[in-house]
Amino acid sequence: MSEALTGLSFEDAVARLEEIVGAMETGTLPLDECLRRFEQAVGLSRFCAAKLESAEQQIRVLTADEALNSGDHLPWIAETRPQAQVTRQQPDSSDSEEDPFQTGFDWDA
Repeated sequence: MSEALTGLSFEDAVARLEEIVGAMETGTLPLDECLRRFEQAVGLSRFCAAKLESAEQQIRVLTADEALNSGDHLPWIAETRPQAQVTRQQPDSSDSEEDPFQTGFDWDA
C-alpha cells in the first residue's frame, strides 16, 4: 500500500475514488492523465477492500458463538486498552432437574 494512503480513512478513500471515477467518466482527460488516475483508483480500491476485510474479520470475531476471554488477542485493539470481561454463566448442576421454563411467577395469584 502506498505511503500516501497511510492514515487515510475509509470514507476519505471512497470519496477520492468517486472523484477520480467522475473525472474519468467525463471523457475529457488526456490518455496519460487517465492512466495516472486509473492507477490511483486501483490503489484506493485495494485500500478500501483491505479496510472492509478487516472490518468483516472484526465482526466475525465479535459475533462468534464462543464467548471471548479476556486473554483473546484482538489485533485492532491497542494493547493498552483494557478488554471487557465476557463470561458465560454455567447452569448449576442442582438446577438441571428443574423445569427450565419455570419462571417463579404465581399465575393463580
